[in-house]
Amino acid sequence: MSSFSLSSPSIEITLNWLDFSVHYNTFTSLFKFCDTAQSLLFPTGVTKEQVALHTMWSNNCVMRSNSAKLFLPHQQYANWRNIRIFPRLKAVGNTSWTCAFRVVRSDASHDATLLAVVETTMVATNGTHTTSVPIEYRDTLVAMVQQTSQQPLCLNRTVFSKKREQYFSQTQRVRMTDCDSLNHINNAIYATLAEETRLHAAFQNKYDRCSSSQEQDHNQVGSQATECAISYIGQAHPFEEMEVITWSEHLSTGGGSGTTCGGSNQKSGNTSASTSSVDVAAIGIGSDQIEYRTDFYVNGNIVSQTSLKCAASKL
Repeated sequence: MSSFSLSSPSIEITLNWLDFSVHYNTFTSLFKFCDTAQSLLFPTGVTKEQVALHTMWSNNCVMRSNSAKLFLPHQQYANWRNIRIFPRLKAVGNTSWTCAFRVVRSDASHDATLLAVVETTMVATNGTHTTSVPIEYRDTLVAMVQQTSQQPLCLNRTVFSKKREQYFSQTQRVRMTDCDSLNHINNAIYATLAEETRLHAAFQNKYDRCSSSQEQDHNQVGSQATECAISYIGQAHPFEEMEVITWSEHLSTGGGSGTTCGGSNQKSGNTSASTSSVDVAAIGIGSDQIEYRTDFYVNGNIVSQTSLKCAASKL
């Protein structure tokens, strides 16, 4: 197992009842909490360099992707009162960076039980968020990656499958209450929208999966998603009409979906921490999974792709 120190920089979150009381709120809550925890890596400072990096993180960047993997079934964390999040800088490119987060239980009477691993990729932009720009003081972020001895649990990169010929489609209006101060759907909310779509479509038996019984669709209404991945491509604004399409795939991964740590990323312009290989099973489920893919469109243009993975049988 990788080295890990509870003395690493972290933030404690006191949970509200709604955060984890039902399994389908878990990923949205995790993404919100980890977004807050990322501030530890870009603190307000007094030097020109510190001010520039904090300004980039707080004002001049956009989120490119989010992913998370759970290591406990819902009934084991539903009543937790506090969690602690350990953020670290995992990789730095020319215009983007990736942060990795460990989410553990924070309770004096319990060990720091691992709940989830989350990864977020951010892109530096101009002031209007329309064009990516080179990271100012990039060398400082690279040094942060290279100086970190802690080996992170790394999530495999999500490859979003192409839209199937047969899918379930529905339209909905973008709710003002799902949007943030940037006047678009908040990044974390897409996890809620994906869960709502999955559960609604399964309830209506709209998913057509190979080698599955007629009753399995309906059973998935009660199942917990163990992995979530989101790609942010465009923006959806308040009261716009959004087309939501969803379909499912049966995955027989043969163990390949475990959480792993690979070696250094050798792509040009990208520096990542060199780590040894780690393989951790999530929630003790078998290798077979159902992937629920959901895409969101506004005016015919895709704004987000999401993936939720569940055990092939009901948890």
